[in-house]
Amino acid sequence: KGTGFHLFIFTKDLPDKEIINVAKKYKNILSFEIIFFSLKNNLLFKRFGIKKNGCYLIRPDLHIAFHANNSQAKELDRYLKHFFSLR
Repeated sequence: KGTGFHLFIFTKDLPDKEIINVAKKYKNILSFEIIFFSLKNNLLFKRFGIKKNGCYLIRPDLHIAFHANNSQAKELDRYLKHFFSLR
């Protein structure tokens, strides 16, 4: 989607509000999508190592910029602050 950063948020139950708040904080820089677990995407969760919750931040050149196999909202926020300054 587009030429910006994209955050995929994986969850087997309810998405982590903290990680969504981080994504919203950087809405001018990235878009995000929540992927809920289902039997159809079970293999996707397994391949990405998601046991319950996790996220992958994809750069515009389609490389993985950040990933977490659990909710690490503070680490994601720290990572994004390192590269971008909010105005």
